[in-house]
Amino acid sequence: MKKAIGFNLMELMIVLVIVGILTTLTLPLYSNHLVKARRLGAETGLIQLASAMERYDLLHSTYKGATLDNLNIPETLEDKSYQLVIASVTANDFVIKAVPLHSQAEKDVACGTLLLDSTGKKDITGSARVSDCWENHG
Repeated sequence: MKKAIGFNLMELMIVLVIVGILTTLTLPLYSNHLVKARRLGAETGLIQLASAMERYDLLHSTYKGATLDNLNIPETLEDKSYQLVIASVTANDFVIKAVPLHSQAEKDVACGTLLLDSTGKKDITGSARVSDCWENHG
């Protein structure tokens, strides 16, 4: 009597059910992780922009005239998930923001746009708590 080699239909169905369950459980977690990782990239971009604004102020004794172009800061993040904007600028103050784009805008409604001003105050346009949306950049 020969022993059969391979899988029978029942074993294959059990494996498919297990894979389906694991996919159902892990896909939302992975998607949530991507949203948070992109948001962290936007926070980093805002901090780099704020640093460039401070260098501009040091050289010109004003924030006025600072643009993304003359600060050598790209308008969108490398992954195209956020657009950086200098929202307002005066001689002594600025407000910059990271506006979510495409799927990031759809999936991160609770945080929405990230804002940072010249005093270092962090804010958001969404309904979540600011502390839930901004990582603790020491």
